[in-house]
Amino acid sequence: MSIIDEPYLTKLYNDLHADKQKVFLEINNDKELQHERELNQKLNTIDYLLKGVIKYRNLKIKDKLKFTL
Repeated sequence: MSIIDEPYLTKLYNDLHADKQKVFLEINNDKELQHERELNQKLNTIDYLLKGVIKYRNLKIKDKLKFTL
């Protein structure tokens, strides 16, 4: 059985979403825009990872549904 299951993917999604919120706060607190580029790179990377986690979770759910039908 795979180590990466639905509960793990849900936890991973929640952790990434929490980090995304932290980066948003950092962007809002960076009034002088000194770190804007780095923060936007982090935000883009987290968004990419979130989309990947959602896609992978959906694939695992589809596979599980195929086997149960």
